[in-house]
Amino acid sequence: MPTLYFTTLNKMPPQKPIVPRVQPLGAAKDHYKLTGKPYDTNTVKIQWTPLKILGSVIVLGTPYAALIMMVYSSGLTVLAAIMVGSVVLIGGFVGLLYYLNREEPKPPYKQNQRR
Repeated sequence: MPTLYFTTLNKMPPQKPIVPRVQPLGAAKDHYKLTGKPYDTNTVKIQWTPLKILGSVIVLGTPYAALIMMVYSSGLTVLAAIMVGSVVLIGGFVGLLYYLNREEPKPPYKQNQRR
């Protein structure tokens, strides 16, 4: 039976990890400045007008209404009721968020009052 010797592993010099020296905090003069560009998104702020709201409701609501009609006509009235209820629930939440996030009208600043 052959004999195995593991003495070659012990004779290797220990390797030190290559780690740069630690620099103290604030070593650079501009260490408080942020570098780079700000994150730029491609989102567009939509100025909602009543006509745009109506168009969006028509474009998004017509296929959904057709789907509800197909489900109801196939005899699945419970599923159709769930679909209608989900639209009412989501619409209620959107309306509530719109109501809570609206900007209050500011009173006029130092308006001269009639005496």
